[in-house]
Amino acid sequence: MQTKYTKSFKTEVVKKYFNRSIGESYKEVANSLNISRTTLFGWVKQMNNDKMKDVATNDHIERRPNDWSSSEKFEAILEVEGMGEEKMNSYCRSKGIFPHHLQAWKQEFKSAKTTSRKDRTEANALKPEIKTLQKELRRKDKAFSCIGFI
Repeated sequence: MQTKYTKSFKTEVVKKYFNRSIGESYKEVANSLNISRTTLFGWVKQMNNDKMKDVATNDHIERRPNDWSSSEKFEAILEVEGMGEEKMNSYCRSKGIFPHHLQAWKQEFKSAKTTSRKDRTEANALKPEIKTLQKELRRKDKAFSCIGFI
């Protein structure tokens, strides 16, 4: 059975090929992405012939990973949780993303700061005190500027 890849996935693979590190062959790039080297070579050849430049497709609208909403990112992370590497790569190809996008999204969610109700009430309680201190600081700055210290 032949796997279908989205145009955005193909484009990203070709970009990755062109941005590979010095000394890395196209075989190594293809192996790291779990695609055959002949497939990668064909995509690079197509890109050079300008066949992949037109992004318009009639079957569906492709989105960049940056266009995903937070809830869609979270759902994707949940869907791939527990999948093997091969299934995850297949899932990513079908969605037009790379596994590193999922890892970055997961890290974003882990590092997201959640504020508790207690933290918010403390911050709200400190606002008037901050306001009075800023007012006092402005008053003192004016006084020093009149005297000539500033």
